[in-house]
Amino acid sequence: MRIFKEIILVLVVILIVTFCCAKVFAQEVMPGEDYKKDAVVLNEELRKMREEARRNKNYIDDEIAALPVLRVKVGQFSRDMTTASGTQAVTGVGFQPKGIILVANRKNQPDLSIGFDDGSKGAVLWDNRLDTTADTYTNYHDSGSHSGSIQIVQGSSNNYNGYISSFDTDGFTVTWTKNASPTGTLDVNYMAFE
Repeated sequence: MRIFKEIILVLVVILIVTFCCAKVFAQEVMPGEDYKKDAVVLNEELRKMREEARRNKNYIDDEIAALPVLRVKVGQFSRDMTTASGTQAVTGVGFQPKGIILVANRKNQPDLSIGFDDGSKGAVLWDNRLDTTADTYTNYHDSGSHSGSIQIVQGSSNNYNGYISSFDTDGFTVTWTKNASPTGTLDVNYMAFE
């Protein structure tokens, strides 16, 4: 009988050890209620982070889309300087400019004009080597008004001047003033900005 008691005692000890190990194993491997709550909180935090990332991406996309796009057109036009004062429409720009840079000269001649215009005010720098007074070779004009962004001088009163009188939906209009009797063909290269 004593062996029987010892066997029962060993079996009880084995059962107790097995039960304790199973309980510890279950807590370590299988999540309990606390682990389930932590998983729910973690999933909610991840969802919030994904939503915040989507909002930030949308915000960045909207900000990039709102940035102004600089459109530029480079082109060329000509003007016969024997033509009387008047206007000349330049089209084919593809947009309504907000500003323009103009570089002009007569074919095969040493005169040069570099001008800027925003549609309400123009400025011009010109070189008139045909003028006999050496100290007036290079001149700059910015009157604060809209009197010129193209200036070709063939003598003290013999010149051809232009300024941008309007920016149009597909280009711009130049208003020309002829003084005395200038000659030649004026080539104007421009860079228009939207």
